[in-house]
This record gives sequence, structure tokens and C-alpha cells, in this order.
Amino acid sequence: MAARTVAVLAGGIGGMVAARVLKRELEPQDRAVLVDRDAQYTFAPSLLWVL
Repeated sequence: MAARTVAVLAGGIGGMVAARVLKRELEPQDRAVLVDRDAQYTFAPSLLWVL
């Protein structure tokens, strides 16, 4: 069977979790791609360590 690509639109913590879970559930030749408008993501709860 041909490899499939699943796109997860919108990032954030929910999008990252969804892409990782999808990748685990897909066949090895398939891929999950996370698409977001920003090139970087800042995990907001980790900003507490900066204070």
C-alpha cells in the first residue's frame, strides 16, 4: 500500500499531542505532519521557570 500523509492543522500543545498519537497509530511508512502558522512554539507553562 502507498504511504499516506496525515496533516494536523494548527499547532499548540493539542496539535503536537495529536500528531504524536497519530504517528504511533499509523503504519510505519505513513507520516503525520504538523502545520502551524508559526515556525516556533513556546510551551507557556515552562515560562514559569524564567520568572
